[in-house]
This record gives sequence, structure tokens and C-alpha cells, in this order.
Amino acid sequence: MTPLLSIRDLSKQFNGTPVLEGVSLELARGELKVIMGPSGCGKSTLLRCINRLIEPTSGVIEFDGQDITQASTDVSWVRQQIGFVFQQFALFRHLTVLDNVSLALRKLRGVNRLEAQSRARHELTKFGMAEFSDKFPAELSGGQKQRVAIARALAMDPQVLLMDEPTSALDPVKSREVAQLLRGLSQEGVTIVCVTHDLSLAESLSQAITFIHNGRIHAVGPVSALAQRTEDPVIQNFFGKGSD
Repeated sequence: MTPLLSIRDLSKQFNGTPVLEGVSLELARGELKVIMGPSGCGKSTLLRCINRLIEPTSGVIEFDGQDITQASTDVSWVRQQIGFVFQQFALFRHLTVLDNVSLALRKLRGVNRLEAQSRARHELTKFGMAEFSDKFPAELSGGQKQRVAIARALAMDPQVLLMDEPTSALDPVKSREVAQLLRGLSQEGVTIVCVTHDLSLAESLSQAITFIHNGRIHAVGPVSALAQRTEDPVIQNFFGKGSD
């Protein structure tokens, strides 16, 4: 079966400094893939390359069999198919919750206001946020902002959802709620790539993680198995800090 997302030999440099080097991975339709690694290893850069927020220096990204790194690719279409939930949520402060979720439907999909708001309310209801529709981001907690950001991404009905550190701003209780939420989305068939430093979240989401170090895929395997690789100082350093 052809993978939904295929990344081959992807590299990215900033001012001549390599951030990603020869990264290759595949994502099956409906799969939930977890990516871990120390700060600055290239995890977030990889996500941003996947939906063309930044341009890769070299390599190929295929989505549903189509090379989306080609100059002729409609980047707007890519971002409709591959949703992104940012680490700091990236909600528009001057818009209400409802308008934050419905805006992209109107601007990118050309959906009329009433239909866009109807879809937005549907997603907000799924995440228990409908009662906050008229609130502004500043009036929400971190966990509530996270739910709005996910609802906004899912309102576009993307085939892939990219999540960058979804629990970084949350306490342990809210982090467990996010884990439950992501597992539910995966069971519904949503294809997810989740970047996280949270070992508990990683273990609860996936049987195996992809571990990146210095812009390269360093290891792949279950968290428990990698934690026992005492001969690997890179992994031991990360897992030792991660379990503090």
C-alpha cells in the first residue's frame, strides 16, 4: 500500500548550517507517528517542511503520491490537506474563538460565513469548547487554547494533522487529556505526526517513536526499549533529562 506521506532524504540548511540531514520516513494512512529528540535537533523544522511553511534545501516530500516539493505545487492546497497545530497555538488575539476556527474555511475554502461557523461550532462542540465561542484567546486557559487550535485545524478536514509539542504549556492533568484526545482522533482515522519531549505522552500514543539527533534519525523503537540502550550516550542523556 502506498504511504500517505513519504519523506525521502530531506535536508534543510539555514545560512549554510544544516538543521536536517537526509531524513527519510513514511506515514501510513491513519497512523500516529511520534517524533522525539533534544531541543534544536530539527523536529519542528521537519514539521514546517512537511506542510511547506519553510522550504527544504533538498529531498522529496510526497503526499498521497504527489511530490509537494515541486515549484508548481499549490502551497495553499497542501496546507488544507496537512493541518498544523503550533506549539504556542497561533490563535488570532483579536478574533473570537468561533472566528479563529471558521476563518480558514472562509478564506481558503471559500465557504460562506454561516456554513463556516456551523462547521466551526461542530468541531468546538466535539472538544467541549462550544460555550467559549464568543470568548477571545486571552480569556482562555492553555488547555482551552490547545483545544481551539486543534478544532481549527480539524475544521479544514485535513488528511494529516501535524502537532508541535502539544503538551508544552499544559499541566499533567491537561496533558493526559490531550493524550486521550489524540488517541481518539487516531482511532477515528486521523493521520497524525506528533513532535514531543513528553515521555509519558509518547508512551501513551505510540508503540514506537522516531528519535532525531543533530538533524538525523538516530533511532526508532519503543520508549522502554530505547531507554535501556545504555551504550548510547545520546539517548541516555535525553531520556535521563526527560524523566526528571
